[in-house]
Amino acid sequence: RSAEELETFFEQAQESVKNVSSGKEMAEINKQIEDKINYMLGYEASKDLFKEPITATTVFGNGQVFAYIVLDKINEALTPEIEKRKKKMQEVVNKYTEKYTK
Repeated sequence: RSAEELETFFEQAQESVKNVSSGKEMAEINKQIEDKINYMLGYEASKDLFKEPITATTVFGNGQVFAYIVLDKINEALTPEIEKRKKKMQEVVNKYTEKYTK
């Protein structure tokens, strides 16, 4: 799935957490969030990240949902590597297009 689809899912899930009306509904949202995080990371990360009493949908006193704290940390960890790879890719592109722009 594309990054945009994942972003849309997590935005909708965050709204759903705010408007949940039953424990069953919250459990379903928890499962969906865990499945998406597992998909993003490529393994069953949710088993290590979310353990009762702290679940993906646990809301802390400051209003933050735990899954979004986890996503922010994943983003912080991945951003430097993504930037490094983008720079390397751009260098390769520049190398091959340089001779055509002279």
